[in-house]
Amino acid sequence: MKTAVIIQARKGSQRLPNKIVKPFFQEKGILEILIREVKKLELPVIVATTTHEIDDEVEQLCQKEKVSCFRGSEENVLNRFVKAARTEDYDVVYRVCADNPFLSVSYMKELGSAWEDSLDYVCHRDGFGHPAMKTHFGFFAEMVRISALEKVLSVTKDPLYLEHVTNFVYEHPDMFSLHWLHMPDFLRYRNDIRMTVDTEEDFRTMQELYQLKIEQNWESMDELVVWLDNHPEFLAGMKKNIKANTK
Repeated sequence: MKTAVIIQARKGSQRLPNKIVKPFFQEKGILEILIREVKKLELPVIVATTTHEIDDEVEQLCQKEKVSCFRGSEENVLNRFVKAARTEDYDVVYRVCADNPFLSVSYMKELGSAWEDSLDYVCHRDGFGHPAMKTHFGFFAEMVRISALEKVLSVTKDPLYLEHVTNFVYEHPDMFSLHWLHMPDFLRYRNDIRMTVDTEEDFRTMQELYQLKIEQNWESMDELVVWLDNHPEFLAGMKKNIKANTK
């Protein structure tokens, strides 16, 4: 089973253009931080970006970091993702979103440990039944079989499913073999934590928290959550942005 990590990344975000490359921590952008983090899995890494000229900078960053870059459709993200995987005929991939600077490699390893040949999809799920990728946590990735995504391409042209790569898979358990992992107890029933970047306010908040993470040497996400619980002003801002950016 050939496995890789694919990071979806583009500079042309409508709400916050350039968010993945603008200086985030020690002059490094979020995408650069993520690339270096997922390299810890010791798997091939592909950044799947668009063919637009604005994303030339993404390709240049990939060259600098010595990872592969695939460029495809901006609108049909599913097609771009599948083609990126098929460049080297990968069977299964970890899917990572480039707006999550607090991505946990430990949780990615949990996915890999749970994977079986009979499965099409593995992901964490919260206590309310929400897939991790539809929460605002930003700590999680997902694993998916590429043949399952090719099947999605063959059965639907719905723009929703072409933009959101895995939604069709986990919304159709009758068609695909799914396996859900429980989120850790300290997150399972939380709906007030937002650690992803969509807006300028998100970016500034995540910058501050990331600086704290490095200074405090937090080794796990529960330490971060304890800190947040002791700083309600941060949680209040997160709740406001969750309401404004509900997925």
